[in-house]
Amino acid sequence: ATDSTLVLNEIAEKWPINVRKRIRSLGDDSDHLKIIRSSDEKAVFDIAAHHRTNQEILIEIVALAMCRFMVHGLSAVSESSIWLNDKLITASVDLEDPDHLNPAMFGTLVQMILRGEGDENPPLLPQPRASSKWW
Repeated sequence: ATDSTLVLNEIAEKWPINVRKRIRSLGDDSDHLKIIRSSDEKAVFDIAAHHRTNQEILIEIVALAMCRFMVHGLSAVSESSIWLNDKLITASVDLEDPDHLNPAMFGTLVQMILRGEGDENPPLLPQPRASSKWW
């Protein structure tokens, strides 16, 4: 989920095709919806009506909560989706967390979950590292 056209453009230009083809976004060309997005540093809630942006954010939170895996940055939206789907606690990685799982470890985690190894015995899965930071 992103509210930035700059992020979407970078994904379209730089990410591998096998990753890009799996990404879904509200407001894609195929959708009839026109999602509010920022083309600079301005927050979307400063661009459009609060009611509309709040509705869009709630839809994104629920959609993300339906994911089996998530790669995300520091975001209240991604954190909220984890609250709705607690399996994402161990099946997601925050790229802005300096102690995040490395790509190989996250790949191992995904494969283990796909094989069903984490469902009956979660301690087998790589666990997020405890952080001394709290804010």
